[in-house]
Amino acid sequence: MRFKLNLPFSRASFPSGFWWKTLLGLLLVWLLMRQIFGSREAKMTLDALHGQPFQPSWLWLGIAFALMPLNWYLEVLKWRNFLPWEGRPPVAHSWKAILGGIAWSFLTPNRSGEYAGRVLSAGKQERWNAAYAAVAGAYCQLLVLIGLGIPAFALFGAYRGNAEWQGWSGFIGTGLVLLAVLLAAGLFIQPILGFLIRKVRNSFWRKWLAKAEPLRAFTRWQLAAGLALAILRYAVYVFQYVAMLRFSGIALDPGKAFAGVGTIYLVQTGLPLPPALGFLARGEIALLVWQTWPVSAVQVLTATYGLFVINLALPALIGVLWMLRKEAPQKG
Repeated sequence: MRFKLNLPFSRASFPSGFWWKTLLGLLLVWLLMRQIFGSREAKMTLDALHGQPFQPSWLWLGIAFALMPLNWYLEVLKWRNFLPWEGRPPVAHSWKAILGGIAWSFLTPNRSGEYAGRVLSAGKQERWNAAYAAVAGAYCQLLVLIGLGIPAFALFGAYRGNAEWQGWSGFIGTGLVLLAVLLAAGLFIQPILGFLIRKVRNSFWRKWLAKAEPLRAFTRWQLAAGLALAILRYAVYVFQYVAMLRFSGIALDPGKAFAGVGTIYLVQTGLPLPPALGFLARGEIALLVWQTWPVSAVQVLTATYGLFVINLALPALIGVLWMLRKEAPQKG
């Protein structure tokens, strides 16, 4: 069975679908430009870059750009890892689904639209498989964000060293409990689902449990591969952030860099905001963390907003353009 790409707006079923996609694309472009160039913090960053109060290292900016395709290619591989072999799409279609999902994520809380976009890009017969693969991939990435974010946060607290941050030790305990629950759910999902399917009698819940049945088909090898790809992707976007810090003139030793970047990503994980609305929140979190060391606000905002543009805004624009691209008619 071939994984058929079926974008949310189909010309065959809805003649004006192209114009709806165009409207969506223009809305996303406007939203991106407004967030990138319209905020006070962004204007301050651009003005500072124009005046060059520091000497930017363009090599590090090039490294951050070069790693962006690798970042999202690892996400493509992670998603495909959980798709069944029989219905697995071509790699190009997987890229289209991932990039289109990034575009949708700008309109949804906590980037949930990123995964909804992948589901909508699949054919009707494959949407559940696309959803299961998206959930499994997000689960692996969440484990890594929390599992590596907690030691980063603890290390950051040690660097910070004041009573204000020592009082956040309860946050670490809560994170460890959540991590343990998530690990247990992943390791024992097969017996848990099997037990529920056998015991639940309510027709409504039995229907949804039956839909979740394919989750039992994921092997531990698939989960291990998903976790490995999630760790690699985490390492890539941590290094990208470090590269942007270096570009803006902030050179920290590896321990401080990991503590700061890991803490920022851990906190951002819990923000129920779409990237567009979370744009300013990213800057505020970054300023709160990096002010621990002698750096300027302009340097911090340059690194933070620059990485936002590289890793989210540009892929989202590519996703919009790809969605709008006219597809070649099928022969036969």
